[in-house]
Amino acid sequence: MKPATQPTDSPAVLVAILVAARKVGDRDLVRRMRDRLQEEHGVKLVFLRERQSENEAAHAR
Repeated sequence: MKPATQPTDSPAVLVAILVAARKVGDRDLVRRMRDRLQEEHGVKLVFLRERQSENEAAHAR
């Protein structure tokens, strides 16, 4: 018999939690949500850094 599902079992909910955790800097929660997505749904989520404009890159040097 399949165990009862929880509202947080949805991949969409896990992604939303992961994104919110990234925004507030909770690395532990980000890692746990990534692990759950991978283990339970076979999803590997990767965030790319925003590319800096040439002007921003020149000022960063």
